[in-house]
Amino acid sequence: LTTNVSDAVWWNKKSYNTTFGKSIIKRQGEGDPEWDSSQYNQILVNETEAFLDDYLGNESSTDPFFAYVALGAVHGPHSPPNTYLDGTKVAGTYKSNHMDMLFEMDKAVGSLVNMIDEKGLAEDTIIIFTSDNGGIKSYASSEQGHNSHGPFRGAKGTVYEGGNRVPMIFRYDGHFPAGETRNNLVGLQDLYATICELTDVDVPNRSARDSLSFAEYIRDGNATSPRKWQATWAYTGGTIKSQSIRKGTLKFIRHISPEVKTELYDLSEDISESNNMAFNATYKKVKKKMIRKLRLIGPCPKRDRKKDFEL
Repeated sequence: LTTNVSDAVWWNKKSYNTTFGKSIIKRQGEGDPEWDSSQYNQILVNETEAFLDDYLGNESSTDPFFAYVALGAVHGPHSPPNTYLDGTKVAGTYKSNHMDMLFEMDKAVGSLVNMIDEKGLAEDTIIIFTSDNGGIKSYASSEQGHNSHGPFRGAKGTVYEGGNRVPMIFRYDGHFPAGETRNNLVGLQDLYATICELTDVDVPNRSARDSLSFAEYIRDGNATSPRKWQATWAYTGGTIKSQSIRKGTLKFIRHISPEVKTELYDLSEDISESNNMAFNATYKKVKKKMIRKLRLIGPCPKRDRKKDFEL
């Protein structure tokens, strides 16, 4: 994934037939002469294995390692490879390129987890599988009967559940219970404090101030999550379009553009966010409280701008 500038070539916006599949360039410009969008995920798998082998072959392999593997699936362009690393057919396996990419992602995650097992690292490695946002808009595979969001409303880029409710799966052999689920509220920002606690690392002063450790909640389903509120913002061109805040099962939404509109849902009874209770007098006080909290915590609280952070 490293390119010498002197070797860069100009790519036009179009599809290219390659040895491994169809590579799609969505924006013209300079790039690696061997770039192939259909190979991106498999390159990451191979480079992760090379990283682990280098780590295990190093004299300092008793030190911790960190591997952040940001798979391209299922971002566009949807250009599945002809086959996976093990020879399994990918392109054309399902009814859409998007669904083929989901299949390849499953294969890639399986390869990464198998690496940890085969290299004897399972009892010393915390594996986290998650996403930074909800699925793409339904057009990608809707004609083939596939919906990435299930019962959830909205998609990536929205403040509805389809835009920000994501899977979060942990594995830590010998340390975390297997086959259990958790149902309380946590956020991706909480991973920072959680990993620090799990690895006995102190959080630097004034760093990650919106991160709350849920390490104990992972270990014990009877424990409670420390997160009581979770806010989300949706932007367009650097301007806030919508914002939301959740406490327990209640979720308040305020749209700012193109028109101001408010919504309130009880997710325990309305996971699809279809019954707007914003104008129900029963919730008048709790709605005001949620508005105040939303203004207080973000997206960039005034209390965090008074002076520079100490890192």
